[in-house]
Amino acid sequence: MIDPDTLFFSSEKYRVLLDEIGVSISGEDAEERKGNSIGASEHGLKVWGHLQELMKMLRAKSVFELDQGGATTYDLLYWASAFADELHNASLKDESFVSKKLEFCETYVAMHSDLLNRDVRNLGNVRISLADSYFRTGKARKADALFRKWLSAEPEWGWGWIGWSDCYWLWELPSLEKDFGKADRILKEGLSVPNVSDMNYLAERCSELQEKTCSIRAPQGNSVDLICRRLILDTKKNKYRKNTENEGVRSSQEEPAWLDPANDRKTPYTEEEINSFVDGAISNMGDVEEWKTLVEQVGERKAREILKEGFKRMDERSLHNMEIVGPAH
Repeated sequence: MIDPDTLFFSSEKYRVLLDEIGVSISGEDAEERKGNSIGASEHGLKVWGHLQELMKMLRAKSVFELDQGGATTYDLLYWASAFADELHNASLKDESFVSKKLEFCETYVAMHSDLLNRDVRNLGNVRISLADSYFRTGKARKADALFRKWLSAEPEWGWGWIGWSDCYWLWELPSLEKDFGKADRILKEGLSVPNVSDMNYLAERCSELQEKTCSIRAPQGNSVDLICRRLILDTKKNKYRKNTENEGVRSSQEEPAWLDPANDRKTPYTEEEINSFVDGAISNMGDVEEWKTLVEQVGERKAREILKEGFKRMDERSLHNMEIVGPAH
């Protein structure tokens, strides 16, 4: 790259270009403070055009080279990351910025393709923005391939694993159906990498994903509560059958005592009793679709905990206050 100081004193065109960069960045900052992402992006696009022209004048291959060579007085690596975010916000309001965001991110990432995230500050943020653009335009395979390429070269890039996983569950992407299982596998692969950076954020995101998965499945809790209700009633039935064996068969016209809500127990179930209910549920629910789906989404251990909580909720509310859909026998 040509020495910027040498060009500054010898080229008026260079000095004018620096002034134009400064004016455009000031305009971008002003619009950003107003919360006007479209206006900020329009100024940012001018900055981007000026920087590309500056690269040609200085024979620089990348924005990173401009920044390292002191071509301007601005933090160009921070600017690039912030500009990608502004383009994203603008694209949510005006679809014409979708292609502008994609074009900027593609060009910026390509000119730094031989560098790692740890080498170029904030490069990872623009990479994630690029992948996000592909996901939002129905090119999930291309985004997956990019993440795999980046993380194969730099597996310890923690936020790369997080950003990849987020696309499958955290964001609302019209062109992509949420895949909690894949999101979880991505995070766990990242957590398995020795010396992965930002391990605490990876673990935190993994925990958030698990909580989200449970909040989706468990509150469809009518299924869980129904399973619990059936098992408690089955327990009462078994107790009734034992009593009738000892006391003789009741009249067919006589309502069994276990159906009378007044005979519901008034004391809480013990931990041992609840565990017994759960064991009974698991051993008898192999073909219950709701149970199979729950295990598939959260794993059998977490599904057991959800079922256990279902029994506890049932105990707190009393059976005759439960709203049951479908037969309970």
